[in-house]
Amino acid sequence: NILITGISGYLGIELSKKLYNHKIIGLDIKKPNNEFPNNVMFINKSVLDENIDQIFNDYSPDICIHLAWTVTPVHKKDLKKAYDVDYNGTKNIFALCKKFSIQNIIFMSSTLAYGALKDNPVLLKEENPLRAKKTFHYAYHKRIVENEIVQPFIQENPSISVTVIRAPGFLG
Repeated sequence: NILITGISGYLGIELSKKLYNHKIIGLDIKKPNNEFPNNVMFINKSVLDENIDQIFNDYSPDICIHLAWTVTPVHKKDLKKAYDVDYNGTKNIFALCKKFSIQNIIFMSSTLAYGALKDNPVLLKEENPLRAKKTFHYAYHKRIVENEIVQPFIQENPSISVTVIRAPGFLG
């Protein structure tokens, strides 16, 4: 069983098509524009919902792929809500993965977490610092979530496999 948060986005929909021979529990606050494959059970919930632990309890996912994120540009008045989803939603999902003994977590980050800075090396490496600026909420939130939630979680839970994917920007 694979839990995919943010499944209604482009990446979540495409990933669910590729994982057609696995049972997928898809979690999102919006319903997708297209039909999911038959192997997907869609649950209309936020990563911030208080009773989201019931999903972990009822469906016993083996793997969690965390894609839920605020991607589209937001106005200043919506930055707090975007931060809440990105930061606290990730914190919630990682805590639940630990609580329910999920041994494999995939976190979708972005190369944008490094920041679009003139002094970046031509070829960025894993050991390069994440330096995205506050002016671009998507990248900045990726940076702080990795630094404050994901990396400490990895250090504190060495028996849990956490894969961080820093994908480049893509259009779909």
